[in-house]
Amino acid sequence: MYYKSLTSGICPDLLKYAIIKPCFKESHNSQISNYKSISLLTDFCRIFELLIFHMVKHHLVSNNILADEKYGFCYDVSTESTIF
Repeated sequence: MYYKSLTSGICPDLLKYAIIKPCFKESHNSQISNYKSISLLTDFCRIFELLIFHMVKHHLVSNNILADEKYGFCYDVSTESTIF
């Protein structure tokens, strides 16, 4: 199902479903602006996102597209590496 979705460009209905919960941020809880929304996704959606992440990462690394200064897709690199 994942591969078919990627090749056809059609997003399954399972990926369009999320439970949205309000989460209190600060100050007065009576004001709606003091809440942020949290989206709880389905397991299908999380697996699909992980699949796409690994496909994009593989493409970027195998084609040497990432600059040496980019650490977003790199493993075994700490925040200390960005400072140096």
